[in-house]
Amino acid sequence: MNGLIFEALKRTLKAKGVTYRELAGRMGVSEPTVKRIFHERNCKLDRLVGICAAAGVELENVLGSMNRGRDRSTASRRRSSASLPAGRRCCSSSSCCRRNSRPRASCARRA
Repeated sequence: MNGLIFEALKRTLKAKGVTYRELAGRMGVSEPTVKRIFHERNCKLDRLVGICAAAGVELENVLGSMNRGRDRSTASRRRSSASLPAGRRCCSSSSCCRRNSRPRASCARRA
């Protein structure tokens, strides 16, 4: 569950253009502290509320985006796999397939 919350927070920060450095400054903590919190994906509720306040987003919105983000990524994988030739599997763990950029040589999507 914590992982989903922090992934949603990361998406929110990215969408708002807020860096870890900016977030740390707004929270009054060091950048390494913010990085550690996001890496460990664990903090107390009051810290989570503080992160949301510093990011300018309501915790409820982050929690709501948790499911929307997960649903979108699942649908994207389904679309990606559906476009492959029969018997071929997408290497969805590869960054090229997740970002729809130029496939690697080992990628099933490579033409």
